[in-house]
Amino acid sequence: PEQVCLPDTREALLEDIWQWIKRLGTSEGAKIFCLTGVAGAGKSAIAHTVARRCYEEGLLVSSFFFSRDVAERNNPQKLL
Repeated sequence: PEQVCLPDTREALLEDIWQWIKRLGTSEGAKIFCLTGVAGAGKSAIAHTVARRCYEEGLLVSSFFFSRDVAERNNPQKLL
């Protein structure tokens, strides 16, 4: 819980992500949402905020983190 976005921040982006999640069951659109940005941009806080909301709504979701600097986490072959 301490890793989520601060209250009243990133509301537009979080709403865009939430609307994408809600459309997943009704469309043939992308099933993966790739959140990218420079280090320190808040990607982890956004992911934790979305995960918390999904948990509160009873939705089953998953998230994966990649890191260029860590050999075990810089390649999608480990994920797929």
